[in-house]
Amino acid sequence: MADKVKRDQIVALKTAGTSNKCIVKQLTVCRKTVFHTWKQFQETDTTSCKPIPGRPHSIRTKSFVSAVKKEMERNPQRSVWEIAKEAKISRSSMQRIVKNDLQLSPYKKQSRQLISEPSKQKRLHRVKLMLQEMERAAGKVFIWSDENMFTVEAVTNKQNDSLYAKSLKDLSIKARSHLKRQKPASVMVWAAVASDGSKSPLIVIEEGVK
Repeated sequence: MADKVKRDQIVALKTAGTSNKCIVKQLTVCRKTVFHTWKQFQETDTTSCKPIPGRPHSIRTKSFVSAVKKEMERNPQRSVWEIAKEAKISRSSMQRIVKNDLQLSPYKKQSRQLISEPSKQKRLHRVKLMLQEMERAAGKVFIWSDENMFTVEAVTNKQNDSLYAKSLKDLSIKARSHLKRQKPASVMVWAAVASDGSKSPLIVIEEGVK
């Protein structure tokens, strides 16, 4: 957007009957600037810039955003609502700071197997022995096998599996319930893979077989 001096010059030239093309060439401004400046003058009788809509960014200052960033880095687990409450600002303002200014996104914790330090060292030692054996016996084929128990029961996600209704009473008990068995049916499956890329079929182990 051109400064006020240029806008005043545009209005003066337009009032004198100068064409847009000549104004663009004479003042070195774009056609869009000439058009909007003249339109604004006709509507408001002024060349002053229109006030920016919305509330001013009195809270989202650089120092405040920097303080929020430090707090998020110190404890990434804190919720936006907690930080907003402590800073005495609205939750929506804090969300804009986190999302727009800091460009942070929420991530859920991932479930991982808890492994003790001795188990980690034992696994590392076994892997090193395996790699050494594979280097010594380049022509051999190594086979790895494992089994896993699969539960034959529908899996539900309490957060995402939702039902929409005006009232819970509008849904039948069957529709709004997830039935679970005390001892759900399960099946054991065994398989093996080889270092040459081949693999075994999936073997379903009969119940009671060890």
